[in-house]
Amino acid sequence: MNAGQKQHLGESVFRHVSGILSAKDIDPRVKALLFFALLPLFLSTKSLNFLVISVLTGFLMVLTSGLFNLKFLLRLFEPMLIAVMLIFIKGWTEPGQKVFLFFSSEGLISGLFLALRILASVVWMLLITMSSKLDGLMRTLIWLRFPSFFLDTVLLSYRYLFILLEDASTIYQCQKNRLGYSSLKRTLNSAGILAGCMLINSFDRAVQAALAMKLRGYSGSVDRISFEPLGLRSSGYALIVFLCILTIYMFT
Repeated sequence: MNAGQKQHLGESVFRHVSGILSAKDIDPRVKALLFFALLPLFLSTKSLNFLVISVLTGFLMVLTSGLFNLKFLLRLFEPMLIAVMLIFIKGWTEPGQKVFLFFSSEGLISGLFLALRILASVVWMLLITMSSKLDGLMRTLIWLRFPSFFLDTVLLSYRYLFILLEDASTIYQCQKNRLGYSSLKRTLNSAGILAGCMLINSFDRAVQAALAMKLRGYSGSVDRISFEPLGLRSSGYALIVFLCILTIYMFT
């Protein structure tokens, strides 16, 4: 077998494994149930090995689902920054034997536990949200009986976020064309004006949206939606993943 055939075989195996482990074709309801089942395990475990395996498994499934990109890394950046800060804070403030400068071994281990709990929860949450479409996620929240005011807030926030971004871009370009960012003093002044305008616009649009919804008979309740039964493949996929992680949880 030459090098080209080996490369082709490797690519075929990777595509096959990716198809098996990909989370994109799984029902969002099943993924949500899987996440809510795994979250207590992440928060209650006393095993560092289990958290490391959970984080690596989450990254593997993100990779095989084709979601490991710049957007994923940007969304993971802030939780990772918080996790690193917790390691430093716990290592610096908790008493114990000093192992490096002013950091104690007990504090570093405690901070590492918190950091891995954060990373495990966030990685699996990003796997679910980034592998599902918005309508699927909203139908999942309705299926899980989330309050209607929460659903309304999510939908309206998503709808008007892009409108506010467009307004902010327009105001920013107008300020830039008038040399509003030519110096530090003008930059701070223009940024303050931009923030004030966006705050006022957000309140105005909220009032207009509430009035328009009320005039169209909105009562605050979500209409009944018919849901298809959970697929066997999706349910089996989630069950296998959960049982594997639960087994690791019990024996680590």
